[in-house]
Formats: sequence, structure tokens, C-alpha cells
Amino acid sequence: MEYDQQKGLKRTENGLVPEASIFLQKSTVATPSSMRNHHYHDYYEIYYLLAGDRYYFVKDKTYHIKSGSFVLIKPYDIHSTSKVNENGYERYLISFRKKFLEDFLKGTDGEILLTTFVNGGNVATFSPEDRVVVESILSAMHTEYQRKKAGYLQFLKASLMQLLLLVARYGADGDGSKVGVTDYFNPTHKTVSTVAAYINNHYSEDITLTTISNQFFISPCYFSRIFKATTGFSFVEYLNGVRLKEARRLLAKTNMTVSDIGDQVGYKSNTHFGRAFKTAFGISPSLYRKKAQSEIYAVKDE
Repeated sequence: MEYDQQKGLKRTENGLVPEASIFLQKSTVATPSSMRNHHYHDYYEIYYLLAGDRYYFVKDKTYHIKSGSFVLIKPYDIHSTSKVNENGYERYLISFRKKFLEDFLKGTDGEILLTTFVNGGNVATFSPEDRVVVESILSAMHTEYQRKKAGYLQFLKASLMQLLLLVARYGADGDGSKVGVTDYFNPTHKTVSTVAAYINNHYSEDITLTTISNQFFISPCYFSRIFKATTGFSFVEYLNGVRLKEARRLLAKTNMTVSDIGDQVGYKSNTHFGRAFKTAFGISPSLYRKKAQSEIYAVKDE
């Protein structure tokens, strides 16, 4: 098991996992940058942009987020962030597992806490007035997480519940916010989002750069370039990510044979599937299934 000191996370066969079921970080970045690792993970994540603006790619859409915006990442959503301009930015990042809120989720109306992740969009933008409340909660959470005084986890649970309720209410009644609204700020992002959505719906088919080129009347070279620039992934990386994400779910949740799973997610060669899976996760599909279906490695956050 590898420990990532920079982010306070442990790497296992199931990906990076927050210690104590929650991780919170505040970062100020003076120079523009893009996410080095374009990835997904098996826990929920909230990204709040305190200052600046960023491009954020989630699953099959690119959002232009500005200060006062939350980005909501469900378990196993492929995502990456990149610069908009040469300015820096400031953000909060909260990673948590569903079990961290299990006491609240079991209560009356507890299901509302995660409704925006499940049923809503990926972005919630708050009004200037409500930002004061939101940023006060985030600041207090950051202080508690840093100091770790007695009862800090209970404080974090209650504060996280407040944030999730605020986002859920905004999504339900549109109180001055936008939740999950996609503004295609240029034709390139619209094209990439359309193709990414196509890949998510047709990953089991024989998709190649040529088929994409023919389907969307676009040059393979040009598409490769704009897809990488917009999402942070090469076409092949993204396609494999979508396929392997579904393969992991099927390995953990079904009794299908490894060969059938490989075929269902789009790998026509069992050898190719096994090699791609092991390259991505450092473990064979068969061994992953044994661990994923055990009590210790059970996938609970889908």
C-alpha cells in the first residue's frame, strides 16, 4: 500500500482513499497549472473554487467554473482540471466516503444529502450573498481538520451535512444558483463533450479514431489534439478509462466470467483486456474480483 503524503491519501487496489473516511485541503496556486493525473476514484469529492477560474472536465462535459462554484464528483466519475488563463487560483478540496455520513443518511430525509451527486449536475454556483455562508463553513472545517481537537470528526460531519444540504436545496428550487448547467463557451468544448458522451454510451462497441472521425465528420489528427487539450486525456486513455471503470464494477458486482466482462466492455481479446486492466490497476481482473468481493475490499460507494 502506497501513501501519498502530498494529499494525505493511501493508494490501494481500489484507488486513493481518504484516511478516516474524509480528507480536506485548502490550496493556493500562484502559477497556472493543470491536473497531472486524470483519474477517478471510489469516493465522493467536492471541489470549491474560492478564487480564480478553471476548466473542469467531469465524465463527458467540460465546465468553466469561477469563484463561488462547487464541482461535485461521484465515485468513479472520470475527471480532470486545467487552466483557463495565466492567473493562479485558490480552492478547497473535500474527499469523503458515504460511510462518513451514515448516521445522518439513516435519519429522516437523510437521502437528500447525496441527491445532487446522484440526480443533479456536476456544478453548483452560489450567489455572492450565500458565498459568505458557504466559505465560513469551509474555513471552519479547514481549521478543525488541521487542529484535530477532540470531537473534530463530529464537527466535520455536521459541517459537511450543512454544505450538502445547501447544494441540494439550490438544485431543488433554483434559489439564485445554477446546478449542472453547461455553457459551451466555444465550439471545441461542445464537440469534445458530444464525442465523450458518445464514448460513454458506446464503449462496448469497436470504437477507434477512424469511427469517431466518420461519425462526427472530423479529422482524426485534429480530434486527437483538441480532445487531449480539453480533457487532459488522450482518446485511447479516455476510452480505456471508461471501459475499465465499468469492468471494475462488473467484476465486483456480478458473477459474469472475466472473459465475458472483457468482451462486454469492448475488449475483443481477453489477453488485451487483462493486460490493460493490470497496467491501470496493478492487479489482474481475477485477483481484483477476489479482493473486491471480499468484505475488506467491497465496493460500497457506487
